[in-house]
Amino acid sequence: MTTGSHPSKEALSGSNFIPTVSRFVHFPFVGGSIGFVAYFLGASFLDTIAMSKLEPPIDTYGQQAGMISAPISGAICFAVGIGFAFFVSGYRWFSVVMILGVAILGAASTYSIWYSCGIGRCSSEVVLYYPVVAICAAVVVFATILGIITAAFGKNSRSKIG
Repeated sequence: MTTGSHPSKEALSGSNFIPTVSRFVHFPFVGGSIGFVAYFLGASFLDTIAMSKLEPPIDTYGQQAGMISAPISGAICFAVGIGFAFFVSGYRWFSVVMILGVAILGAASTYSIWYSCGIGRCSSEVVLYYPVVAICAAVVVFATILGIITAAFGKNSRSKIG
């Protein structure tokens, strides 16, 4: 990257693998889809493995899972996709901070819903809240990896890898 040039100008010149505008469309869409599918995979796994060993749930949880927990997971990963678009656009540290913020806000909102429903009151919380918290933990790991990459290869907050 030349001194004084803006990352988006370089992206539009064809030197990157995806044009800038496409990054902010595709990465969030892919991230949101991954979050939605990851929630249902985690919830299905916990439903078959853990729920058989716990007390029967007081509340039904299928509708809550589909209307609350899965969209929260999708929204968290959608925002991570936006953060990753910033990362590949050259705004490395901003991206890392944004993704960490998304993980913290996602975990806090999930805890808030969980607390309002009464933590430990019903065994359905294993399926409703554990996968979302696990996704937030995975997002923290992802942000940490991006931070390490940025610290190792970046000269400043908008530097390109390589």
